[in-house]
Amino acid sequence: SEEGIRGGVRQVMLPLWSSWYFFSLYANAAGYEAKWSTASQNVLDRYLLAKTRDLVTQVTAYLDEYDVASACEATAGFADVLTNWYIRRSRDRFWSVGKDADNGADTEAFDTLYTVLETITRVAAPLLPFTAEQVWRGLTGGRSVHLADYPVADDLPVDDALVTAMDRVRAVCSTTSSLRKAEGLRVRLPLGGLTVVVPDAAAMVALGLHALQHRGQEADGRRHRGDIVGGLLDVGHGGVLLRLMLLWQRSQTREGDHGGGQRAE
Repeated sequence: SEEGIRGGVRQVMLPLWSSWYFFSLYANAAGYEAKWSTASQNVLDRYLLAKTRDLVTQVTAYLDEYDVASACEATAGFADVLTNWYIRRSRDRFWSVGKDADNGADTEAFDTLYTVLETITRVAAPLLPFTAEQVWRGLTGGRSVHLADYPVADDLPVDDALVTAMDRVRAVCSTTSSLRKAEGLRVRLPLGGLTVVVPDAAAMVALGLHALQHRGQEADGRRHRGDIVGGLLDVGHGGVLLRLMLLWQRSQTREGDHGGGQRAE
């Protein structure tokens, strides 16, 4: 249908193209020639590389079963991770390269994004033959993505614990954004506090606090603080406390219920 085509353009083609444009713009500005690498120890780089490995595994399995719809859905989900999570939270790393010698290590951001874009274009080539071709040739200077080998998941790192924890942080941010919208609160308006209840709060402290700090710095320059109380991650500094309860019901998942309910109070 026409609506389905519009959705594919909006959810996959435009995000992929804009990611390539972002990469090429700042790589050229920095005068840096990125290379294929999975060596970065930056937590966002490691997360994106691990998610790319999962994408390769999933799409390969779907295409082996001729399940094109599921392959397209997995690709669209990854495009959201790439643009709305990784690039948005890594912009300053791309901006800093070439301006400050102390930030030279952040060439790893370029290498990671290059690696991911080069891989995803090979993964998506059967689904997006023309867009994948243009992006891949722009990245590599090669003849054609359709003459390149299909990616192998084992070429990318695996980190299931990091992926699980970061996916929970993304869920927290997504739900908080929905609550803001429901309450008519602007995205850039700082929250007085945020309390998140999860099964393993310790695993989310570094990741969750980092994400909230990055997106929620107040005008006066203060940062949020984070505390663990039992299974509670409490991020706040007074004011009105927004309580966000994420109920992860792993063992009692009902049919049609993916990962438990969510409730705010």
